[in-house]
Amino acid sequence: MVPAFDEVARRLACADVVLEIFRSFDAHDIDGALEFYADDAVFLGVTGREAIKEKMRAGLAPNAARRSRHVIGNLQASALDSRVMLVRYTAVTHTLDGPGPYPPRSVLDQEQEHRCEPDGTMRVIRHHILWP
Repeated sequence: MVPAFDEVARRLACADVVLEIFRSFDAHDIDGALEFYADDAVFLGVTGREAIKEKMRAGLAPNAARRSRHVIGNLQASALDSRVMLVRYTAVTHTLDGPGPYPPRSVLDQEQEHRCEPDGTMRVIRHHILWP
């Protein structure tokens, strides 16, 4: 089935949200990543922006002094309803130490739900890792 234009636009918006979050992580910009989360978002079991910020800080701390690059693949977005999208993808993390090549540090399948807010922006309302 060929998707309608608004469905394609929402899928592209979701892809941009995911990519910008991980670009922020690579730049060690937690506040930048946090901008893409709704005030009531749930991230890896914690709720709300302040709790999410602390969870992100703790997760990124072991590699804070290292250059990292996240590569996002297998990204799929589908509508759950008229305002909420389900986004699944694989995030591969590389540490950019030395001359390379850079083997993956982690490969994690992840899932987010994005909600179209009244102002038209897409924000993450749920983000978790799909553990094997």
